[in-house]
Amino acid sequence: MFIKIIMRFHMKIWIVYDSNFGHCKKVAETISDVLEGEYDTHVGFAKKILPEDVISEAPNAIIIGGPIYFGYPSRTIVNWIKKFYQVTKKLGTPIKKGAAFYTWSFTPKHELQWQKLFQKFPFASEFFPQVLSIKVNPSIPLLNPEECTQVNNFGEKLKQFLS
Repeated sequence: MFIKIIMRFHMKIWIVYDSNFGHCKKVAETISDVLEGEYDTHVGFAKKILPEDVISEAPNAIIIGGPIYFGYPSRTIVNWIKKFYQVTKKLGTPIKKGAAFYTWSFTPKHELQWQKLFQKFPFASEFFPQVLSIKVNPSIPLLNPEECTQVNNFGEKLKQFLS
């Protein structure tokens, strides 16, 4: 048990997100808070963190999230994932585990788009089967209590997947 806890703490997890209204940033930070006691977590905005910088830290897992626009993940996060995949493939350093989350306002159920994205750019050896989906109100930049509960539950399930 003691050895497993030490190993968890030394696991490095990166959470990379895209966000225009702050919702995905809040989701990323909340997931980080849930994982932080047991894992070494880092959160980065896709427009400010390069895939090479994340890879240079040799993370064990990466969680990627972003908003859905017109039924698809944001162009920023798609381009970041594509570049991340290209760099991991070139360097021969695939990430062990990956997961995803997204926020949406008008049309639900976009898990399939994320699954297709991960099939096209398989940057991790194993992906968490659940993609967290959070419906948000674009005029309110904070998560409501129900949304926070969803994110916390997702984070707890991620702990099991990551261990």
